[in-house]
Amino acid sequence: MSKYEDNLVEFYRFFSQALIRHGYTTKKRVGELFAFLKPFEYGHFIFSFIAYEDTGLIRVRPPQASFDAVEKILQEIDYPDKLQFSISLGTFMGELSEDMDKLQKRMEVSPTVESASLLGLETFRYIEQESESFEEEYSIPSNIIEELEYRDFWAMAFNGSPPEAMFRGLIFYQLTDPELLPDKLHQSDQIFESRELVPDDAWRISYQVLKEKLLTLESL
Repeated sequence: MSKYEDNLVEFYRFFSQALIRHGYTTKKRVGELFAFLKPFEYGHFIFSFIAYEDTGLIRVRPPQASFDAVEKILQEIDYPDKLQFSISLGTFMGELSEDMDKLQKRMEVSPTVESASLLGLETFRYIEQESESFEEEYSIPSNIIEELEYRDFWAMAFNGSPPEAMFRGLIFYQLTDPELLPDKLHQSDQIFESRELVPDDAWRISYQVLKEKLLTLESL
């Protein structure tokens, strides 16, 4: 087998059963991206990694929570740098453990079978011991809202570039806690009105379209 195949097999064999055991039973692949999906009431959780065929490097992506209603509405709006909906897209992204980050960096320096094995073992530990806490935190909208309200800037928790993250955030607030939306709109109005913060007028046009669409949305 090639270096890519050796690393992929060695990495994946350690945690494949753990994914199934924790409900990640839907498998999808787009090019070098491997994704495993687990449904919850409002969407699905995503565990994914990228395996680069040219180098054998494997990069684990942080866990993601995709709220289907949020992503569907976002896809109905045109805005700069928009990507087509794919399995890699999520509404929120968590964090990898410190040990996972260290092994990830080791893998990037030396993408060997040994480093793939160590990363696979740590991925197994992460799935078994830490994935459920992420799922519990991001499966209930009220839990997320409570966390967002303690942040200096609520939009930083959402996936995407800063303007795209704000789009996701405004949709999420409208769907889950519309009473809090006016305050968020006030903040986002100030940002999108600033040419220093948002120099592209195309974003402002898209933002106005989004604001009109928010008026038509009902809570989850």
